[in-house]
Amino acid sequence: MVLNFYDRHTGKRKPKWIPTELPVKGNKRKAEQLLHETLAKCSDNSYDATADTLFSEWVQMWLDSAKTYVEATTWEGYCLNAKHIIEYFGKEKLTLAKLKPQHFKKYYEYMLTYGKINKKTQERSGLAIRTVRSHKFIINAALNEAVEEEIIPRNPALTIKVAHVRKKSLAKKVVFFTLEESQQFLKFVYDLDDVLSDLIYVTLQYGLRRSEVLGITEDSLDFKKHLLKIERTVVTITSEHVKDKTKTPDSNRVYYLTPEMEEFFKGVIDKKRENRVFYGNTYTENKELFVWEDGRAIRPDYVYHHFKQLAEEFGRPDMTFHALRHSTASMLFELGWHPKEIQEWLGHADFYTTMNIYTHIQKYHNRDNSKRLAGILMPHDIRDE
Repeated sequence: MVLNFYDRHTGKRKPKWIPTELPVKGNKRKAEQLLHETLAKCSDNSYDATADTLFSEWVQMWLDSAKTYVEATTWEGYCLNAKHIIEYFGKEKLTLAKLKPQHFKKYYEYMLTYGKINKKTQERSGLAIRTVRSHKFIINAALNEAVEEEIIPRNPALTIKVAHVRKKSLAKKVVFFTLEESQQFLKFVYDLDDVLSDLIYVTLQYGLRRSEVLGITEDSLDFKKHLLKIERTVVTITSEHVKDKTKTPDSNRVYYLTPEMEEFFKGVIDKKRENRVFYGNTYTENKELFVWEDGRAIRPDYVYHHFKQLAEEFGRPDMTFHALRHSTASMLFELGWHPKEIQEWLGHADFYTTMNIYTHIQKYHNRDNSKRLAGILMPHDIRDE
């Protein structure tokens, strides 16, 4: 049962989750009766959360209240991450009053080592540091609210850090295609006549995010001014969302269209129009440029999983769709672009992100250049003179 109360001190809505402890099947009437009995015991619809409230319940309350002031995609992301927190601390049965810093240190370590479950093999592995840091954000936000409402005197998780990304055992390796590999991969997908071929080509050309390339429409193209505008995204968390804005203000950018790219985009538009005629009234109208032949939208999760299959067939199982952005950075590096120019091209909000990728690419090319020098210079023996 979920009862909506209002905190006497703040006026905020606080859902209260109460287990009925009834089996799901065949107990609808019993559950409804139990709900009526519980409501009858409540003299008003106000509720005072106390330090004896379970932390797992408090996180759920915070999550429900957050829905009223964040975007739908943000809230769905919170839900996915909070699921781990609620499940873990629900088993621990810890109240707000009993929480200590070591509980969160233990939680972060557990998630970094065993937080992910393979659905096929049931094997456990660690969640990405970035994901666990998202957990940390939710934990601190929920506990800070408990402090503000004077339920607890301080936030016990505030000083606990998630392992730094520079730890070699946990650091995520930056992977990418070189310029030559990018050309080979494009030939590979076009030879397959794969549905993602054109989408992959544009992604590599401009270093776009998956949400950005899926958000391109005919309106994104200005052939008179020779421009491609990136100002719209398509994302999926648990449901699909189309947003008329990019990830950050810096991601909102404009590219000059070369003659060859203009011809390419005009070809994509012509292909879409031909398919509309061919499929007739079974065609699904969509604003997006990159769609299935019958007009249906290509879902972001399909792009992710199908690209992984293509990369494995190509012989690079380590590659992800997002790594195509790194590949664009590698291509621009080989062409002699300055890191600041690469940052602006990729639409990175901060220079640190660009330099992190740039440094990995630079190290790779330094090793590659060293191999090319092998055997070119030989030591000079003065005894031969």
